[in-house]
Formats: sequence, structure tokens, C-alpha cells
Amino acid sequence: MSNLEAEYTLITMLAEQRWKLQQQLLEIDEQLQQHSHNFYVSDDGLVEVGLGVF
Repeated sequence: MSNLEAEYTLITMLAEQRWKLQQQLLEIDEQLQQHSHNFYVSDDGLVEVGLGVF
């Protein structure tokens, strides 16, 4: 296997893993929206109390 083929194989594998992770994150975000009424997850991943919209 040449370097080019090895690199292509590696990049393809990593791209597939990235796509799967992105899909999992979308599913998690949907679940968070459905079940989060009093709390929210901030951009840094911490769970905080939501004050709602007034």
C-alpha cells in the first residue's frame, strides 16, 4: 500500500467517524430540547438553571 493509499484510507475512516459523532450530537441535542425545561447545557458543557424567557 502506497503512502497515498494509506492516507486516503485513514482520512476516509476519520471522516466517517466524524460524521457518526456529528449525527450522535444532533440526536443528543434533540433529546435535550425535548427534556430540558428548567435547565440547559451551556456551550462549555456545564448544566445550568434556565431562567426562561420573560
